[in-house]
Amino acid sequence: MEVVKRCKVALACLGLLAGIPDAAFSQVQNPMDPSLTELGYIPLPDLGFGTYTRDGYTEIGGLYPGGWCTRPPELEARALEIARDQIQPLDADGNPDPEHGKIVMMSAGMSNTVIAFEGHAGDDYDCFRERAERDPARNRQLVVVNGAQGTRAAMDWAPVDSTTYTTMKKNLAKYGVTAAQVQVVWVFHALRETGPFPTYAQELQGYLEATARNLKVHFPNVKLAYYTSRERAYLMRRKGEPDCYEAGFAIRWMIERQMNGAPQLNWDPEQGEVVAPLILWGPYFWCDGLRERSDGLIWTCCEPTSDVYNNPHPEASGAQKCADQVYAFFKTDPTATPWYLRHNVTDLPPQVTACADVNEGDAPLTVHFSAEASDADGAITEYVWTFGDGTFSYNPNGAPGGEPFYLNPSPVKIFHNPGVYTAYLTVTDNDGNATVATVQVTVTGQPPMPTTTGDSPPESPGRSR
Repeated sequence: MEVVKRCKVALACLGLLAGIPDAAFSQVQNPMDPSLTELGYIPLPDLGFGTYTRDGYTEIGGLYPGGWCTRPPELEARALEIARDQIQPLDADGNPDPEHGKIVMMSAGMSNTVIAFEGHAGDDYDCFRERAERDPARNRQLVVVNGAQGTRAAMDWAPVDSTTYTTMKKNLAKYGVTAAQVQVVWVFHALRETGPFPTYAQELQGYLEATARNLKVHFPNVKLAYYTSRERAYLMRRKGEPDCYEAGFAIRWMIERQMNGAPQLNWDPEQGEVVAPLILWGPYFWCDGLRERSDGLIWTCCEPTSDVYNNPHPEASGAQKCADQVYAFFKTDPTATPWYLRHNVTDLPPQVTACADVNEGDAPLTVHFSAEASDADGAITEYVWTFGDGTFSYNPNGAPGGEPFYLNPSPVKIFHNPGVYTAYLTVTDNDGNATVATVQVTVTGQPPMPTTTGDSPPESPGRSR
């Protein structure tokens, strides 16, 4: 069955499916459709103050309330306070232990989460956990443990007594750590079926909120939960588009509810009983097929595949792109670097200068970033950039055969919306010393507000829903 599946996906990507009867591939339902290269949907960080409409319902873009693509200042300040002052090594009972304690970061979610975070034996790509384990700049007291589980969709995590949490704790035991040491969780969820907008996204939102509350019950010291919405699908409707795209709204609405003080999501002890961690956006995966995202990311029809459960699982190149984004985010984001990066320095750290060819201008603003780094007693091994809006330094033109993102000192980014953006850079040398630099870009002006719709997505000839 696996051979048949891969053959059909490969043929689809080459445009060679015409004339081959579906019965020949009866094991695979609703296979990838290579014609869906561009749907016209705009990624939420690029849509910003523009709007998306489906089923008569219109919603503003952006990752945070009001169409903003970066964390609001107050939210940023509180998140930094947690990252710098509250996340610390703990012993098995959850007590501070600066010398021997551990900080545990886990994942929670479905099979796609496993693929990006943990991978499987024999995979020919670097999952996030393996890369973090090899990263000499990683805090040696940080333990990265997969908690995601195949076939377990968002609704399976909603009951507080779900066996998904039992499995998470069993995974912790394999690494010699406990539930009391878990302080950070990356959540990547999806539903099994499709639905109208906004009903489907609101249903997902409810399950995401339940997961946040349950994480606090089972892991009482969890402080931060980073959520990511779906990657691009080359399927329409069932487990495909526009639902993968619309999942981003579920996270945005949840974060807005928490920011507005919903007691069911309270994270602040000054506001009452703490029932959830502080919720933030992690990396944003979605991009519109072959249409470059503002950081150059593309998603080809060969990067996801469809299995017998009709899931758009990433193949190796797609899985690598997802893992790359998780790695880039946690190695650069200011709410992560205080606990992800090690603080002791071996010999001399890298000397880094980062800049942009333009630091201010009207949207859309194309910015060429650059970095110069040297290491007096060794060599530079990594340049990792993110841009504060869920995107990261991909290959300049999205070329699948281009240089790895972590060897690119000079990325290009288009800022489509007004705001003050901070580009984050972490440079690592061969001794594992990491130097963090930032570049601020102010985007002004009143650009035309883009609009996009999910009501009439492209449909290839002869394809039914």
